[in-house]
Amino acid sequence: MYPTAASYSVRFRLNQAAEMWAVSRRSGTLSPYVKHR
Repeated sequence: MYPTAASYSVRFRLNQAAEMWAVSRRSGTLSPYVKHR
């Protein structure tokens, strides 16, 4: 089991990535990070 701090950090990162993806998709352009993947 992950410590609460680590799990919170992972969740925060996932939320940030999802937010960035949604914003980039809404604007109609893909960010360099998504394009590189």
